[in-house]
Amino acid sequence: MKTIQLSTMKFAHALLTAALFAVLVAGCGNSGDPETAGGSGDAAEGGNDNVMIEGMDASGLSGKGESIRLEFRLKKGDVFGYKIRTVEDVNLVQDSTASHNRNELEYGYKFEVLETDQAGGGTLRATCTYVKFNGEYESAGQQQKMEYDSRKQNPRETQKLYAQYNAPVNTPYEFVINGQGMITAVNSSDDILKRLLFDDFNTTSFETKQMLKQEYNSNGLKSVIQLAFQRVPNGMVESDSTWDYNWEGSIGFLKISNQAVYTLKGYEESGGDRIAHIHALLKTTYTGPRKIDTGEGMANIETFNVGGKGLAKFNASTGKPVSRRTKQTVEAKFFVEVPEDLKAADPNAHDFWLSQSAVVENDISPLEF
Repeated sequence: MKTIQLSTMKFAHALLTAALFAVLVAGCGNSGDPETAGGSGDAAEGGNDNVMIEGMDASGLSGKGESIRLEFRLKKGDVFGYKIRTVEDVNLVQDSTASHNRNELEYGYKFEVLETDQAGGGTLRATCTYVKFNGEYESAGQQQKMEYDSRKQNPRETQKLYAQYNAPVNTPYEFVINGQGMITAVNSSDDILKRLLFDDFNTTSFETKQMLKQEYNSNGLKSVIQLAFQRVPNGMVESDSTWDYNWEGSIGFLKISNQAVYTLKGYEESGGDRIAHIHALLKTTYTGPRKIDTGEGMANIETFNVGGKGLAKFNASTGKPVSRRTKQTVEAKFFVEVPEDLKAADPNAHDFWLSQSAVVENDISPLEF
C-alpha cells in the first residue's frame, strides 16, 4: 500500500498545485514570460459561472467611455505594504476513502522602493513582518489541527517545523518588478536560505543549497508577493476594454494552458484619487495526453477543470495596487492503474479512482505599520 499512498499524495499535490498556479495567473504569472494578446476573453468563461466575489457589481462606478492610465509609477523611498492571505479548502477521494484539508496562510509584507527605472518599475526591498498558519486535516475519521504565529514566542523546534513559512520573517530580501507589475527577479535571499535549512545548513552541499534557493525564491517568495501586484497594460485603457495573457506551462506530469482575461470596469473616487476596478476571468486547461505515465503507474485523466474570477483595485493616480481578491475552483478526476509487479507483490494493491475538488481564495489588503 505504500506505493499507492505515495501516488495518491503526488496526484493530490499536483492537482492542488494546479489550482494554486491558476490563482497566480491573476497576479500576472509565476514563471515564464506569458504572451500578451487582445481579445474579448470568451475562452476564459468556462468553469467560472458559480464563482462569486463580493464587490464585483460595477453599477456604481464612474468612467464609462473614458480612458485612464494603468501603469506602475514607483518612486524611490516609497514605503507601502499588504496583508496576503490564502485559504485552500480541498476534498480528496480515493475510491470510497475521503479526506478534507483546509489551510489558511497569512503574510504581512512591507515594501520599500530602492531604485526606479524609466518604465515605472524598479528594485524593492521586501520585509515579511509576520506569518500566520492554520491547518485542519481530516481523513478516515481522524482529525489533526496545526497552527503557528511568528508573533508569538515559539520554541526553536516549532520554528524549525514551520521553517518553510517562517524563513522570510524579519529577513529582508530584494526583488525587481517591471512597469506592468510583473516580478522578474528575486535577489539577496541567502539569509533566508539559512533560516529555511536551520541546523542542516552547514551539512548541505553547495549544489543542493543552490537548487533549494532557486526553488524557494520562486515558490516561497516570488509567488507570494506577486499576488499583491496586479498586472496592468502600462498605458491608457478605455473603460470596458479587455486585455489578456496566455501561456503554456507544466506542473509535474501535467501539461497545461493558462489564460487570464482582465476588464477595466470603471473607477471610483477616493481621497482625490481614481481607484480603477479590474475584473478577471481565469482558466487553466489540461493540454497533455489523456493517459500518462507518472513513474508510479498509469494515470487516465477523465476530468480537469480549473476556473475562477478576480477583482483588483488599482490606484491609477499613484500607480500602485490597492487590494485584490481571487477565487479559484478545481475539479479533477483520475483513474490510476497500479503496476502489475506491485500487484503481484502486494495483495492489497489495486487500481483506483482519485478525484479532487478544491477552492482557493486569495485576499490582499493594505497593511498598516
